[in-house]
Amino acid sequence: MRIFTSELETALGRHSSPSAKAAAALPVVQLMDSPMVRVPSHINIRGARQIAALKRTRHLLVTEGMHIIGLLWTDDWSGAPDGDPVWKWMRSSSAGVAPDTDAQVALRMMDRGRTSFLVVAAGALVLGIITEGRLRHAIATAAHGSNQSRLNSLPDLRSAG
Repeated sequence: MRIFTSELETALGRHSSPSAKAAAALPVVQLMDSPMVRVPSHINIRGARQIAALKRTRHLLVTEGMHIIGLLWTDDWSGAPDGDPVWKWMRSSSAGVAPDTDAQVALRMMDRGRTSFLVVAAGALVLGIITEGRLRHAIATAAHGSNQSRLNSLPDLRSAG
């Protein structure tokens, strides 16, 4: 899995100033779905359904060896035959982000990569996933809250009469 959040990122970490980190208003680590359960790509849908029910999760990371190759949503396999391997029904993506990536940046990455999710990882440690729906909702909510705060700080002209 390739983690790419900026051109300045290296395997040893980011080369950014403290002010750049302070500008990240909504890091994806606060929005991600976790815990994540991994299943091998060859497991059948019946097994995946059992694992998802047992672990009480709606998402399964699909792996080949040590590599994440996709994600399986419970909604995606509703009509899938029990004997089909999960790789036939998964959503493919190898894109990922660091936990401190801003939600706006992550959403632009999804749009550019035409994917509906990103893996959130710190180095080789997978922390969870972030979905497009959750990002859009969080950004809209944050924008609404910001606008509401500005409105609340304006003087009430009705009482000034």
